[in-house]
Amino acid sequence: MQIDERLTDVCWLCGDALHLVADQATDEYTWVDERGGAYALDSDLRHLCGGNPYARLKQLADAVAVPRRGVTARSARDIKEYAALQVRVEAGTFHRHSPRNPPIYIGPRIRHCNSAGWLRPSGWRCRVCHVHLTNHQLDQSALSRLFAKQQARLAG
Repeated sequence: MQIDERLTDVCWLCGDALHLVADQATDEYTWVDERGGAYALDSDLRHLCGGNPYARLKQLADAVAVPRRGVTARSARDIKEYAALQVRVEAGTFHRHSPRNPPIYIGPRIRHCNSAGWLRPSGWRCRVCHVHLTNHQLDQSALSRLFAKQQARLAG
């Protein structure tokens, strides 16, 4: 993946710094964090056991599994936290990075099959029949200039 440092933003879900990259394997543009990952742990779970909610769930399971005489205030809190975290983990703890202010392509658009084309790292593709529309391949710096113009227009 080729990273262009000028195309940066922050994820609106977790606040991680993001970079727009051209993924040649999938022929798509995607936002990645500093690790190069497109997915991250949700921000509300990052404080648990060094960012591992499954380890915290195991700690709580071990704490409430110890036989005790009666339920103490601490064990009641642990049981409530375990139940809430279990539901949260089952619902999903990761998200795909999404930029707070995504750039918008403001260049010329190519149409095919009565629909606007998709701009991919390999060039334009038809959204309907998926054929390559041109042999023209946009380089990352040309794309950077187009996005920079759009961001400057929004800022000014």
